[in-house]
Amino acid sequence: MSDLKSTPHLAASMVPNDLDHCQGPNKLEPLSSGGKAASYKVFVTSTGPNAPVGFFCTNRRFSPTISHRHRLAHGLLPLSLLVSIYVPRAAIPTSLKGVADGVNQERAMSDAAQVTGVHKSFRTEHTTVKALDGIDLVIPGGSFTAIMGASGSGKSTLLNVLAGLTSPDAGSVSITGRTLATMDDHALTIFRRRQIGIVFQAFNLIPVLNACDNVALPLLLDGVPRRDAVSRASAALAKVGLAERATHRPDALSGGEQQRVAIARALISDPALILADEPTGNLDSHNATLIRGLFTQLHRNEGRTVVIITHEAQVAHTAQSVVVLADGRVRGRVQTTEVGSAADLARVYLELAARKGAA
Repeated sequence: MSDLKSTPHLAASMVPNDLDHCQGPNKLEPLSSGGKAASYKVFVTSTGPNAPVGFFCTNRRFSPTISHRHRLAHGLLPLSLLVSIYVPRAAIPTSLKGVADGVNQERAMSDAAQVTGVHKSFRTEHTTVKALDGIDLVIPGGSFTAIMGASGSGKSTLLNVLAGLTSPDAGSVSITGRTLATMDDHALTIFRRRQIGIVFQAFNLIPVLNACDNVALPLLLDGVPRRDAVSRASAALAKVGLAERATHRPDALSGGEQQRVAIARALISDPALILADEPTGNLDSHNATLIRGLFTQLHRNEGRTVVIITHEAQVAHTAQSVVVLADGRVRGRVQTTEVGSAADLARVYLELAARKGAA
């Protein structure tokens, strides 16, 4: 089992039948004889030393071949997602846990995002506002970064540029090595849906859909069969502590619950990068603490790359590092372990924000 990552189509183990929504590229006989199969054969595959590890499980109910779209949706789901959402970690053999950890380590070895020389201005009839003024920034894979700045500092514009929602006037932005400017609108939309999870301050849930359907929506748009999408959405809601609220519409949920639904939606496609714009801005102190803790858990336990936009030192202090933004420029970067408390961070922020010129 030591070479799981390098051996294609290696039978690894038996797992419970709560994976019955997965399907692989080949039809295999069930591992139990007679009646409904209670377990499935699991395969770990990789197309190359730097390729994502894939995860396959099959039973007699699935056809021998699947379409390219379904292969993307099912055959090549990262193992880390399946381990963390579909299967209780205690039920996964040690060998498979190692593969999942390997996926997280591989993510951590590469940059999730790189911003180089980015400028962005907004023009009105009488004036021009320079929102970003030569931003250079690297977000390492597997890191937890807060971008901290006052209102008007350019932090939300920077998030929109990272998400591909706004195009810079100059400079380049790349996510997982892909330069956003090289994609047309259609390709960028698909890339964003699969690689970037966005959490908005105002939640941006669809009022007529319940929590489960809101979370499942990115998968449904990606062509994932509804049964599979709902199953995965239900598991994602359970992860954020909302399993019992899956059938409630947004107007029946508290602000904190709505934000947790939004986080589950951001996670559903196993994105390489999670961007959160003032995620606690509309919440009371209790729910704000819960949301901060949830982002910390996603980073520490799953190796997620998280970027939070905030003006609050208490929120920024949750992260590993804090990028200070003022007047559209990066004024400095601080490791939270080096500044002590959130109050200490607030003092350091004020000192850095007052600097002239980029750091």
